[in-house]
Parts: sequence; C-alpha cells; structure tokens
Amino acid sequence: MFSYIRKHERSLAFVTNGWVAILQKPLNGSSEALITLSIISHREFEELSGFEPLNGGRPVIGILGAFYHSFGNGNGSVFVCIVRSAKLALQMGTKEPTFQIQSVEFVSLDQDTWDDGKFGRDSDGIQQLYSSLIQNDSNPTLGDKNFISSSKVTEYHPLTNLGELLTDGTFYASTDICCFTKLDPNTPTSSWEIYCWNQFMIREFATHFDETHINERLPSLLLRCFRGYVESYDNSIFAMAIISKLSSYGSKQTYPPSGLDDDAFCSLFVETEFVVQANKKLASFLQIRGTVPCFWEQEYSSWYGPNVSFTTSEKASQGPFNRHFVKLQRAYKKIYVLDLLDDGKVEGPLKEAFKHHLILLPFPVVTKQFHYSLDTSKSNFEASFIRFVQDTLKDMSFHIQNFDSDTPSCVQNGVIRTNDIDCLGRTNLAQWKISETILKDLFSSVNTELSDGIRELHGHLWSNNGDVIAKLVTGVGSIGSSISRRGYSSFSGSLSDLTKTFGRMYFGRFPDEETQNTILYLLGAFVGQKSVLIADSVSSYVQGVLYQRHDEYVTHNECSIYTTTFNTNGKIPSTEEFEKWLLPYGEQTPAFDLYVLGIQELVNLTIGHLVNTSSQKMKLWEEKILQTLNSNSHNKYVLISSAQLTGVFLTVIVREDRLNAISKVSKATRKTGFGGFTANKGAVAIELNFFDTDICFVSSHFAPKTNNINERNMEYASIADGLVFSSGMKIYDHSNIIWLGDFNYRIDADNDEVRKLIEVGDLSKLYSYDQLRKEMNENRVFMNLIESQLTFQPTYKFDYNTNDYDTSEKQRVPSWTDRILSSKNITRTTYTSVDVRCSDHRPALSTFILHTVRTNKDKEGEIMKEARNAYFMSKAS
Repeated sequence: MFSYIRKHERSLAFVTNGWVAILQKPLNGSSEALITLSIISHREFEELSGFEPLNGGRPVIGILGAFYHSFGNGNGSVFVCIVRSAKLALQMGTKEPTFQIQSVEFVSLDQDTWDDGKFGRDSDGIQQLYSSLIQNDSNPTLGDKNFISSSKVTEYHPLTNLGELLTDGTFYASTDICCFTKLDPNTPTSSWEIYCWNQFMIREFATHFDETHINERLPSLLLRCFRGYVESYDNSIFAMAIISKLSSYGSKQTYPPSGLDDDAFCSLFVETEFVVQANKKLASFLQIRGTVPCFWEQEYSSWYGPNVSFTTSEKASQGPFNRHFVKLQRAYKKIYVLDLLDDGKVEGPLKEAFKHHLILLPFPVVTKQFHYSLDTSKSNFEASFIRFVQDTLKDMSFHIQNFDSDTPSCVQNGVIRTNDIDCLGRTNLAQWKISETILKDLFSSVNTELSDGIRELHGHLWSNNGDVIAKLVTGVGSIGSSISRRGYSSFSGSLSDLTKTFGRMYFGRFPDEETQNTILYLLGAFVGQKSVLIADSVSSYVQGVLYQRHDEYVTHNECSIYTTTFNTNGKIPSTEEFEKWLLPYGEQTPAFDLYVLGIQELVNLTIGHLVNTSSQKMKLWEEKILQTLNSNSHNKYVLISSAQLTGVFLTVIVREDRLNAISKVSKATRKTGFGGFTANKGAVAIELNFFDTDICFVSSHFAPKTNNINERNMEYASIADGLVFSSGMKIYDHSNIIWLGDFNYRIDADNDEVRKLIEVGDLSKLYSYDQLRKEMNENRVFMNLIESQLTFQPTYKFDYNTNDYDTSEKQRVPSWTDRILSSKNITRTTYTSVDVRCSDHRPALSTFILHTVRTNKDKEGEIMKEARNAYFMSKAS
C-alpha cells in the first residue's frame, strides 16, 4: 500500500491492489471535523494531477483512523494517522497477521505546517514499487516492515505525545484483533471495541466501510490496534504464542490501580490467550484478569503508606458490580472467580467488600469462586489451589480448531476471572500455573509431545508477559516473574522484586499524569473532543438528525439540594439535634434529591489523629445521618460517597429513587496545614454527575485568627489549584460548584460594636465588616462563586450548650466563619443557620435548585434507528 498527498485541494490518497481511497476536507463543510472519502480505480487515479509520494514513496501498513485536534479559539485540524512501519509479531492459524507498531505519522488534511520532509519524488524506485503493487496481488507491506523515516520536522507537531505513545512498543495492529478462542462458535468471544484502542479514530471509518461494503475492495486499509503484549515461538515443528490485550475501558490505565467506571468496566482488565499450533491444528486457552469490580481507589499517604478508599457506598456499588458480571457472562458464558486478595490492612476491606458483593448478585452468574492468598516470594502452590484449577479445567476445556474447517472441534466453556488489587505479579503467577496445568492437553490436542524444554519456554513467555503488562502501568516489571521463568524463587529474583516494589511505590506517589492524559486523549475521553465524520455517511446523517431532534430526547429537570456546614469541635449532636438540623420542618421537610454535609473538626486535632486518621468517627456520622433522614417514612436515602481528611469531612447522600441519576463519582483531598504538610487544615471534595450535569462539592477548613487573612487566601489558592480528581479535573473545571466550610474569615470590627449590631439586628451593616465579602469583592478568593446576603446571626463563637457569644477571657468577636458559596447558575432558595448547641459553632445550611440535563438513551436510540432506516431508504431510491 502506498500513500500520496496533494497540496492544491489538499488530500491524501492510499493506493492498494485495484482501488484507491482519497481523503479530503470539503471546501464548504458544515463541521471542521468533517471529511470526504472517495473510492476510485487505478486508472481514474492516474488521471488526477498534483499527487506526490508521501515519505519518499515508501509503502505504508495502513491507517488507524482520523483525529480532530483543536488548537483553541475555534481553530483545529483533521489528522490522518498512518502506520508507516511495523514488525510482524504473530502469524498463526488462518487469522490475519498481527504487527507491532514501530512508526506512525499524523498528516493534516487541511494544513501544510508540518509537511517539511514529507514529499519525495525520487522516482525510479517509487515507480518500480508502484508498478509492482498494481501487478502483484499480495500486499507488499508484509515484506517491507522496517523502513525508518528521514523526515525533518521543523515545527513541533501537536500530536507528538500521541505518536510516541502509539510507538512505545506496546501497541499492536491488525485488520482483525479478535481472539482465537471462541467460547461460542457462532459469535465472537467479545466485542473488539473493548480491546480496540483506536476506536475513537476508526469508528466512523469502520462503520462506513461495513455499511457500504468498501471493506471488500480495501480489506487492508483500516487497522485496529490493541495495547498489551505478543510473543511467539516457532521451530517449524510446532508454534506457541501468548497474546495479552489490555482493555481500553476502565477508570484508570496507569498506577495506582482502581475499580469500576460508570460503564461497569474495571481497571487493568486483560484478556490473555495461550495458543499452540502444529499439524494444521490450533489449540488455545483464554483467561481474563481484572481489579475488584466495585468503586474504589488506592491512595498513598506520607504517614501510613498505601490505603484503599471506597469512592461510593456499598449499596451504590452493587448495581454496577452486577452489570460487570452480566457483561462477563454475555462474553464468556460461565464465570469462575479466582480471588487473590489477602486479609491484610490494605487489601482486607476490599476482599470483604468483594465477597459481600458476590453474595448479593441477584442471579447465578458465577459458577464457582475460590479465594487464595498467593505469596509471590514462594514457588509452591497449595494443594487447594491445584484442586480448584484441575476441577475448573475439567468443566471448562479449551478451543481446538482444524485449519480445514470453519467449525471448531472443541470450544472453551467459560473463563477464569483472576481477581487482584493490581492484577500484576500475583495474577500473572496464578495464570501461568493455570496455563501450565492445561499445557499437556493443549499439545496433545495438536498431536505434539510435551517436553521439559517446552515447559521452560512456556514459563519464559508468561514471565515476559507479566513484566510487560506490569511496565505498562507501573514502569517496572512484574513482582514474582522469576518464579515462572525458572520454576522456583531465587535470591536474585527476590532482590529484583524488592527493587520493583520501591519503583512501584514511587509511581503510586507520583503518577505519570502526562501519559495518562495522552491515553485519555487517544480514547476520546476528554470533554469536547470531536469525532471525525465522513460526509454523506450514515453517521453524519444520523448526527444531523440528532441535532435537529435534540429536544425530543434531551430533557431539562431540577435537582433539589440540601447543603450544610458545621464545625462540630469533635462533638456529635444528639438525636433531637440531628432531626432539628436535617429535618428542619419535621414531616413537612421537602424530599431533597441530594443531602450534602460538610463537617470540620470531625475529630479533635491531636497528634495521633494527624498521623493516623481513623474512619471510625466518619462511619458513625454516616450512620447517624442516614438514620435521621430515613426516620421520615415518606423518603429513603442512600449514601453515595464520603471523604475525610483528618477532621474535614464531606458526605453526599441521595434519595433512593434518584440513585440511577448518579454517575462519575470521584473524591479528592488537599492538605494545607503547615504549608501543606499536615491535614489539620485543608479540603475534601466529591465530584459527580446528576444525569448529564456535573457538579463539584467541596468542604474546607482554613486557618483561624482575625489577622490571618493572607494565610487563608493562600490556602484557598492551594486548594483551587492543587486539589485534583482522578478524572484529572480541578474544582473550577466543573460547570457547577458548591463550596462550603469553616473558612474562618472574621468580622473586622470592634467587639462591642459587633455585639450591639447583633443585638439590634443590623446584619446589613455587620456584613459590611465581613472579611470574606471584602476579599471576594477584590477577586482574591472564590472567583466566580457567589453568596447571597446573610440574614442570620454570626455562627461563631458560642459558649457550649448556650446561645451566648463567647464570654471567656478571650471574648472572641462573633463572626460568620461558616459559609456556603455556589456557582452563579445554581439557584439558592434558603440560607440560614440552625440552633444546634453541642459545639461552639452553629451549622449553616442552604438549599439550592440545580438545573440538570438528562438524555433519554432509549429515545435517542429510537431516533438513531429511524434516521438510519431513512438514510438507507433514500439511498435505495
């Protein structure tokens, strides 16, 4: 296959056997991400003028699709991703070959800024290659895989990072990336989209090629790519290979690990096949691995190391957990769960949560489950593990295919899902042992005798697989890989594992955000990324219909929110105080959709609490809040998520019948005490979507004392800039924000005057002395957030269990330290305080109406179906 470019009426041409594909930006396109595709014959192409060979006329492998890159200010460009060179990695059975991508190039369809060095006319050689292409039915790229570009780029290419990612040695391309194993001979094992990393770039092309039958004329132009590892061994008598594909879905693709995303895909989900071929027969066995499929994240603390944090409550996680196993059942039929989590401080809570979720599965998805704590420093496997493997393999069998038959003679009946906190070292060891157990049967099925040398090669393949998969996410190899490589644990292997452990700890504390963002960009996961559409394709037609009929499937609703902030000084209100606070109108209290509670000084700020935060108090608060809200028989509430930073606490609770509206929940913290070193001051935040509308809640506690205005301002700036969610978003990246807490801004006036103004009720004049109001008016803090006029008395400082302002020797000036601010587009309906006297503060509360957007997916699907039918009917007529 050859590529050509034309400067005038800029376009790209891909010349294959018999046909030429031409890509171009329309001169008067309605969208900057719209292109045209023409398929013409060689003779028609020869009649066109102005085309020059691209990259010196050397052949290319194919394309990974097209990408629209925005430069900001409404400007952007469409780039076509060309695979210029690749190395043959796998050719087995009757499947299409798999190549390791070595070189890619993003060529703009509408700008010549990055063209330097791309044109070449050296021509006798080019003409010879072109002539051989026309005359030869085979694809010349298969034998020409190692060309190195000599292009000289004078201006930095905007997609350089993306190109470097695709050529880091972990991406493989083929026209068909589906596995060999067929659990059901009539259907694919699983959707290629799960493992296709360039689906954002190629989806439009793939759909258009299928629906217009272009694939029949250009079968090798479009390449799917996956990320993972491929290695094969072939001695002419037999061949064996290992193929691992990392899912492109999941909440994270880099270290440290995490759990589910909102589409019920888990992090670090890998499908691994071991394949044996001999005597025109092929046998394969498939395994999968994945982290615990509920909502959790692994965190690192300077004080007490790694820790698992659950981002949503157990009840809120159960539904997505169920959907995850439904997906597995549809793809793999029977599911056998092998859980490798231990009972320690870090993994123990995750293990118990996983067991509990399995018990609550409302349908018999899991055929068999086994919990086994595997030590990566030991080479022996307990008899109970071996029995589980042997019994499972008897039920499951494996895939056998004769080259002369389209129908397999045997199919694999189910799959083992190995479960771990990071799915790396222990998981690879367990999967190696499972594969070794079935190795003799695999070779016997292809009429080949198993030898010790083959077992050793098998161990090397699995060790290399484990190392590469681990390096993908941690930057270092797999812990315990020396066991599968040698068959035993060695001293040098133990030293290597120790080094890898320290490397992994470093990556856990300092994640590679640049690579993570590049991955998300490749997958089209950033807000506002545009898919490239082909003019006159069914997709572009459907998009136009969806735009016209937008109001039919998108509705605007309201979400009612009760928010409150309370510095409790380590105290817990009584049952009566909780009811007065959270149900201020008793049985007549409106059924708010969301309750958002921010607490400061949840625990007393002792040295012990600063060093080792306990979640016991947080759990007690959660129980008390839910008990209070659910005491109203008319409504039931469910915990969504809680976050704690020593004494700063934030919890979000949803009305049970609104649970399905919540998605994309994540939490983050930011310490500001002693310059960011300790957690006695700081902020916690929770982000979520209510239907299709995003919102961020923040609870923070700033520095005390009247004169510390600048310190409070700096703490605000530290939180606004340094609090980052796992999604990569900061607070002000959200469309809707509610920020509450003990901000500690004081009333800057004489104590006697302040108390007199409170006594006579002149709150307007009192508010004129408020430090926070002044700092916000000068745009020094809380930019773009607003607060309505304060109509309640200052919330600090009271004598305990009284309504008297501070009568101690310090005689602190009464102040509105406890505040609730919001984005301008959120409607505030109430702002007041509550007479709860267990602390020296009074809780402030505010209610809001958030205007939300909801997409009716079923209705959207109906409109899309109607549009597709209309498109094909118009083409037929």
